[in-house]
Amino acid sequence: MVTEGNATNASGQAVLGGYYATLGISPAIGRWIEKNDDRSGAAPVAMISYRFWQSQFGGDPGVLGKPITIRNVPSTIIGVEPGSFLGLTAGENPDVIVPLHRLADLGKEWNDPDSPIFTATDYWWLRIAVRLNAGVSQDRAQAELSALFQQGLPKVKLRRCWNCITERRARMTFAIASRNR
Repeated sequence: MVTEGNATNASGQAVLGGYYATLGISPAIGRWIEKNDDRSGAAPVAMISYRFWQSQFGGDPGVLGKPITIRNVPSTIIGVEPGSFLGLTAGENPDVIVPLHRLADLGKEWNDPDSPIFTATDYWWLRIAVRLNAGVSQDRAQAELSALFQQGLPKVKLRRCWNCITERRARMTFAIASRNR
């Protein structure tokens, strides 16, 4: 990744528009990746972690609107995660966060339906997180998620283009996240 002309290694994550809103957290500064950012034709945006903001930009609030380049693809910083948010998976705290739809721009492996990313049976690159409404049991949510997941699998395997795969998985995941709000 390149920021202000300086190259640096950075870990990354792709999320659906609405991911942070579903979690019910607010950015330290700026705004979250929204549904409109996660579609074809949207301006290329990125968020950064609080830790990355401090280490690479000295906590400067002027970071909003600054350009960064990820795998030779330009993006604009729109927000910073709060310092208290360390992600959903212990030990994984990505530096840079982009909309899920942007993956196709960031590497040829995301454009090849025969890529191991899509064909490996022992690797899942997409994780689903939900937020339960009051009164909704974990068992009920698990049953609904399992049914939606099983419905999505055959369609993903049959489709032969990245956009179709992305749109199907994104719709499925966002529907799950929205269902339990």
